[in-house]
Amino acid sequence: MAGLAAARDLLRRGLGGASRLPKAVAQALRGRFLRDVAIVGLGTAAAQAISLLAAPLLTRHYAPEQFGLFATITTVSATIGMVVCLKYETGILLAPDDDRATAAALASIAVALTVTALLTLAAVPLLLAFGGDGRHVTVLAWSLPLALVGGLSYVGNAWATRRRRFTSLAAYQLARGFGGVALQLMFALLALGAVGLIAGQALGQLAGLLVLLVPMARDLAKHSPVGRSAMAMQRALQEHRALAAYSAPQTLIHALADSLPILTLGAAFTVAEAGWFWLAQRILMLPSLLVAESLRSVFFQRLSELRRAGSDVFGLFGRTTAGLAALGAPVVLVLFLVGPDIFALAFGEAWRAAGHYARILAPAWWMQFAAVPSSVMFQVLGRQRAFLFFDTIMFIGAAVALGTGVLVGDAWTAVALYVGAIVLGHFAQIAYIMRAMLQERRGATPLPQPK
Repeated sequence: MAGLAAARDLLRRGLGGASRLPKAVAQALRGRFLRDVAIVGLGTAAAQAISLLAAPLLTRHYAPEQFGLFATITTVSATIGMVVCLKYETGILLAPDDDRATAAALASIAVALTVTALLTLAAVPLLLAFGGDGRHVTVLAWSLPLALVGGLSYVGNAWATRRRRFTSLAAYQLARGFGGVALQLMFALLALGAVGLIAGQALGQLAGLLVLLVPMARDLAKHSPVGRSAMAMQRALQEHRALAAYSAPQTLIHALADSLPILTLGAAFTVAEAGWFWLAQRILMLPSLLVAESLRSVFFQRLSELRRAGSDVFGLFGRTTAGLAALGAPVVLVLFLVGPDIFALAFGEAWRAAGHYARILAPAWWMQFAAVPSSVMFQVLGRQRAFLFFDTIMFIGAAVALGTGVLVGDAWTAVALYVGAIVLGHFAQIAYIMRAMLQERRGATPLPQPK
């Protein structure tokens, strides 16, 4: 009984101490973090389950060559879409008050429209230079509108995250995933070929974008005119210029590193190779979209709160990184043992080669999966320049590795060398962030950023 009384007393004192912590910390201790991740993850899981269930049907209606063209367009549009706002949407989360967050949101939209217009003007001479080549015209014609939709989705995502509308983020994933897959299957019955894949994807993304932007537009219309003024927008562009200077190039380089294999395989070997690689990468990305991307928004929001409260975030970072690594390990093992057989069974014998690519890609995916918290910490710690440095080195290494494989003349060798460069790059990023956080925790002089 005495032991039980002592335990109750200890628990009471612990809860009392927790009540005196900053509000953000107390809320985090009550499990809000995991609850928010679960909300976003549920919507993402449902959307990805739909995509996974539909994939065997799509691969039996669309040929690897058609998936290759689709992969090229989605890769180009996704790469541009990540930086079409020049990363100013991140300022929505970093802003200390709602007026400045509103200004950052409007500035991000203006930047996205301006960049898209400039890219469209730049595409005209490229189309003339290609002399009407059907494949290049198709890629450029679809990529820029899809990139704008993607960029605006990032703005809506950041706004919903700041407002803690995680149910809206879940609904966004569902609308985009279910709408896109349903239309792709319908267009498959109409025998539209690669256009069916692309158009279905585009309309699904539009549906998801509306889910985010409609409530955001209502918020902005009701908000203070001060935050909506041209002067406030100009101030937001100036305040967050480091995002455009460092985060946007870093994001672009990181996206190019991810997309290099698809673009290289399609150009140096065959479009079918790009299609096989795309499917392997797509299936591997499902766990990332289910867990890591759901985690990213909540993790960023929570870390920002804890940092503003002056709390230590190293424990949360370490547990999240280790948890992601543990979740990814069984996936890597299964793919290494029976990856090609799984792909042949699920998608048809014509897609066995995609299983070989999945087996090769597994280590790179695993490191990238575990590195999600590190990528967020670069932003939270204000280490955008260091992030740019690491991703630039990783991109150069990946490009050299792929180029070496092309010279050898073997697509699988090229991808294996590429994977080695990606693994080393992400390991270096995790190690750098851990060291930086430990030094900050001890009150030491911060690590110098690479120049």
